[in-house]
Amino acid sequence: MGGLEILIYGPGSTVPTEIPKLPKEKISLDICVIVEQGLRQMVGHGRLDLPDSSPYPRACEQRDSIIRNLGASGSLLRSQRVILKGIGDQVSRRIANAISFDQAVKELRNGQFTYATFESTYSRTSQPPKTVRRRLLNALIEAKVQDPEHRWFIPAHVLRNILSEQNITELFREIDKLEASTTDHKQISRISRDGFKLLATVLLADIKPFGCLLRQFWEHDIYDAALPFNVSDDHRPFFCSPLQYDHICTFQWQTMAVELEGAKPSDLNTVHRYNAQWIIPFVEKHKVGSGGFGDVYKVKLAPSHQKIYELPSVGASSIPRIDL
Repeated sequence: MGGLEILIYGPGSTVPTEIPKLPKEKISLDICVIVEQGLRQMVGHGRLDLPDSSPYPRACEQRDSIIRNLGASGSLLRSQRVILKGIGDQVSRRIANAISFDQAVKELRNGQFTYATFESTYSRTSQPPKTVRRRLLNALIEAKVQDPEHRWFIPAHVLRNILSEQNITELFREIDKLEASTTDHKQISRISRDGFKLLATVLLADIKPFGCLLRQFWEHDIYDAALPFNVSDDHRPFFCSPLQYDHICTFQWQTMAVELEGAKPSDLNTVHRYNAQWIIPFVEKHKVGSGGFGDVYKVKLAPSHQKIYELPSVGASSIPRIDL
């Protein structure tokens, strides 16, 4: 509940020009996850103190954490809604994206309701995906997070872990069996080192069949260093159809979130410039002021996307294992 503060000043007292502000009341949101499998149903709960900015990504992170704790990763999200409750009143708002979520949260913040639940309903198939390709694609989709601008990206250390040399080997064994071709170990080693972002992009674009397309890229010595691709048709390789190339150019940004490096000892200072398409993987962003040249923000960068400081928390021991 909110409070009331009364300030009494005696004769001759100096009344401050600014009245002290009461601390902001925290607004909490219940997180409810329902996983349905046939006649069975699993339910998990959590609670989130809503941040002032980007509440939807934070709510989704909490929801995804509950899904993992239920052991239901890979389940299909069927619907999500925010249930708003007040005295003698209850409404349900369907949530399609961050905008509709923010609108529901605004109703809660405005005091129209006193309680809210973010409810997500999933369907779980009885059988896991059969192909290595589908399991890798599901792992990539599940690993996506959003920046404060609601753009999806896959953290660098998770991407490298999903597309490990072992998992790429399993993938190409499957491709070779389906397409009656062969891929040598030396080529797979190079892909896991120099081509895993391009491989992830083609997987996310869900291009079928994709084995021959991948080989064309690598036979023409096109690896991660060639990214990002220019959307111009003049830059489209002859072995890509216009639709395939359009999908690749769209999804490439999700696998290429910027990794910041420190200044070299010979540099007095370092300036990095990126156009609007690049995703700078900020996980938090707060405006702290304005100046003659623009606004100033305090940001928090995804730990695995900076090479300026060595952080123990993003070492190999903290990376989840992806088993196929």
